[in-house]
Amino acid sequence: MHPKITIDRPDFKILYLPLLLVALFLLGAGCTRNSNHELSPKSDPKYTVTFVNMSQELISEIRFQQNLSSGGSMNADGSPLKRGERLFFDFDTPDTGALFSVLDEEKNILAAETVTFSFDEENKMTIHIENDKENLIFNVTSP
Repeated sequence: MHPKITIDRPDFKILYLPLLLVALFLLGAGCTRNSNHELSPKSDPKYTVTFVNMSQELISEIRFQQNLSSGGSMNADGSPLKRGERLFFDFDTPDTGALFSVLDEEKNILAAETVTFSFDEENKMTIHIENDKENLIFNVTSP
């Protein structure tokens, strides 16, 4: 007869219980830390410049340049901006102004002008693009 040999294994509950407690502690600490933040943190106010095409021209794109930034806007489908249509520019912290350029479908500059920003109490400004004899001009209509 052979003697029966048994090997004592530590109970798995004893090994995993400390690991489970540490994991729950870390998860709870992370959730507690995140719950101290607002769900939708307040962002800085946006400044919106709205361009309205009041001209007879088909405008492909409007670009801007500032001291440290530049960009542009066009219709999402690439179609030209027709009379009465609008393009919007949102700035987080605008400079005192920007050079805006209006381009046609061949990317020729139809008008370019430096506009000094003057926002209303809602941080909005509207500029009409208008015909003036043979040229296009920017007419700030609000504020």
